[in-house]
Amino acid sequence: MSGSGILAFCRESRLRFASVTTEIPAISLPRKFLFGLIAVILFLMAADWAAAPFIEEQFMLQLGGMSAGRTEDRYLFWRLQGKFSDETLGIYTNSLGFRDREFSHDVAPGVMRIACLGDSVTFGWKIPQEFTYPDILEDYLNGCRGKDDPRVEVLNMGIPGYSSMQGRVLVERELGKYSPDIIVFSFGINDSQGSVISDAENYHRNTGRWYGFRAKLEKSHLYRLIKQNWIRRVKPADKRRARERYQRVSVPEFERNLRQVILQARDMNARLVFLSQANTGRNNLLQPYFDIEKKLARSEPEVYYCDAIDLLVSFDPEPVMDYMKKLNERWPDSGVSSGDFFGTPLTTPRAERFRHLMVDPVHPNIVGNAVLGIQLARFLLENVLIG
Repeated sequence: MSGSGILAFCRESRLRFASVTTEIPAISLPRKFLFGLIAVILFLMAADWAAAPFIEEQFMLQLGGMSAGRTEDRYLFWRLQGKFSDETLGIYTNSLGFRDREFSHDVAPGVMRIACLGDSVTFGWKIPQEFTYPDILEDYLNGCRGKDDPRVEVLNMGIPGYSSMQGRVLVERELGKYSPDIIVFSFGINDSQGSVISDAENYHRNTGRWYGFRAKLEKSHLYRLIKQNWIRRVKPADKRRARERYQRVSVPEFERNLRQVILQARDMNARLVFLSQANTGRNNLLQPYFDIEKKLARSEPEVYYCDAIDLLVSFDPEPVMDYMKKLNERWPDSGVSSGDFFGTPLTTPRAERFRHLMVDPVHPNIVGNAVLGIQLARFLLENVLIG
């Protein structure tokens, strides 16, 4: 083949190849984007699945203020699971998520209903269910009532970790359905705690437009793994400085919360008792909160202030011991020994009595709960239920 023939052959072959390649349809830009998006989604799904075994569930729950037996709530941040039971801790909840027997919205005829709202102190931290102060309060008041007096029903609506902000929201959103005659409102310790974000800001975030997106994001194993490792990298000093930026509820916010609760109690035609909290380690931080409660009780009708520390140190031991003997006879299988009732806590001088009634600097022990319930019952009989 001559040189000109070879050139002609190559030219013809190139034209044929070009005609063939032009027959292959080009992928459009939208399709490329779609295929890329599908690939990214499949990759993220695979990564999310692979991240699941590395999630330290308890670690993440603790960081969110959660623990076993709790579930997230948009408005309250968290609440107790309904029908939760832990025999080791001696905890069970009713279908509404409260540490109490089942109770309905309707109040039975001839019944006076008292709602106790609070944190882990009201809940009964490390205390058998039947020895929490709301249970003692109900039992003691019913034991004191006359023939024609109404039966007393006390609702334990305490949730561990709650602040006055959460208590206020619980009053606004749910309490009215239960038609209480008296509301015992006991918060302060968690309000004074340092936090990276205040409860008020957290509430506004949860009720904002991006809440649904964040809630879905928190369900991602991959996101939680990244968050978990990012938090681990934060130095303890940086965490401490971040917590010092806010209190969960400042003193002015505490007062606003209490004023809203007062308005809600009036709408329910219920009397309101502010029960301060006993705390051996942080009284200086808590005192401004208690001062707000005292001020409002002095200035607002049908509002009362009751000092938990006074209740725990200013009581006559003998009637308390007599009552607790009856409790011990009634609950022989509660695991509470007679020494818990008849040991040093009730016979020590008043100056030493307080520390013997606490399981830690924040929470009353079994005897402390019994004393608190009995003393609160006497306070109600003398100041709130008179006439």
